[in-house]
Amino acid sequence: MTTVAVSHVMKFTKQNFFVLVGGMIIYVVDIGVDFWVASRYFCQGQYSWSILILCFRGLSSIITQIFSYEWFKNDWEGTDTGKLKLVFLVHLFHCGIFIRYWFALKYGYQVAFKQTSSRDASEADSSNFIQKQAIDAVTDINMLRVFKTFLETTPQLFLQIYILVEHDKTHFYQW
Repeated sequence: MTTVAVSHVMKFTKQNFFVLVGGMIIYVVDIGVDFWVASRYFCQGQYSWSILILCFRGLSSIITQIFSYEWFKNDWEGTDTGKLKLVFLVHLFHCGIFIRYWFALKYGYQVAFKQTSSRDASEADSSNFIQKQAIDAVTDINMLRVFKTFLETTPQLFLQIYILVEHDKTHFYQW
């Protein structure tokens, strides 16, 4: 008796690519909004709220960078240490997520837009490898975004709710 193993591999599509681009735009806008809200509180003399918002952002970013860099180290085990030093430097400046987005966009574009219908075995293997790289990059980004949600967004939400309930004044930037 023979057993046939069926594996369902997620495919990276054009829709996934555009959602990824949208996610990157939202990530950048979120950073800007956090600094804008903190600056608004600072200008109103609400220094503690401004500092709390920046602390939530900073703590979230530090933890995210640590995990991102460690995952790069594990993924690139045995490769050039010069690459890892550069990746460390980028993470030190809190831009590690952008490397991840770059890889996800690079591999995702290759898979979603450069597919050919006639492939030999080696091209199919290469395509499957790039497909896996794209999916892995997106998976890492999603996990880092989950960290961000629990380490930054949730505390900021509770802070905003407290401010709204306690002071009964609303401003556009609080929403």
